[in-house]
Order: sequence, then structure tokens, then C-alpha cells
Amino acid sequence: MVMTVNWKKLLILGLLMLAPLMLARCGTAADSNSASSTVGPKGPTSPSKYYFDLTAASLVVTTSGTAYYEVRVWDSNGNAAGNVNVTFSGDFETSGNTLTTGITGIDGITGMGISVKGSAGTVMYLTASVENLSLTIPVQVVSTK
Repeated sequence: MVMTVNWKKLLILGLLMLAPLMLARCGTAADSNSASSTVGPKGPTSPSKYYFDLTAASLVVTTSGTAYYEVRVWDSNGNAAGNVNVTFSGDFETSGNTLTTGITGIDGITGMGISVKGSAGTVMYLTASVENLSLTIPVQVVSTK
């Protein structure tokens, strides 16, 4: 008797076994414990030859919520780069002030919180620029329910 392996059934069985593990790590769209996301690293910049990355504390933010962003800058030797100008810009509104420039601390990090006034169902984009290079990260806006 010859046994043949049905790869489709084996694949479906494997996915069914993994599904509970993957779903256990998911929250609701407005979950404040939503995973952070980092884009980058990018570099070297010119003229200073810095490298940097951009992190969103959460990939999902509620309308009238706050989105937190952090930029980490380092030199070509991997050392934190302090006193570096980082320009923030975006295609969404903020409360009180416009997006501006942050300056990294001795740890090479600067960040900001942005009060969202976007409507549910939109995607906001924040861009951080260091010298001649930039990184952009998307964040989904959901309703507050």
C-alpha cells in the first residue's frame, strides 16, 4: 500500500494548529498595549554620517488619542549621538503646536507625543528627518467607541 502526502491538508492542519498561538498575541484595534513598530535604521547621513531609526509606540491610536514617536540617532561606531536636530513632519493635525524639531539627548534619543485630531479609518504618517535622510511610519486611526 502506497501512502501519499496531501500537502494541502498538511498545510491547513499546520495553520490550524498555529492559529490559536497567533491570535493569543492579538488585541483589539484600540488596545493600548498594541505593539510598537520601528522603521530603519537609515544612514549614513551627510555630512555627519549618522544612522537613525524611528519608532511609533503603537501602530493604532484612537481619535482624540495621543501617538508617541521616538527617534534614536547613533554615529558610525554605534555610539549614541547627542545634540542632533531631528525634524518631525506629518500629514495630520496636532493640538496646540505644529510638528517641529527635536534635539537628541546624550542618549541619542528624542521623541514627541502628538494629539490626534484625525478621523477614524484614516492612516497618519509621521516623518522624521536627520540631515539629508528621512524615515516615515504609518499609524492607523480608529474610533474611540
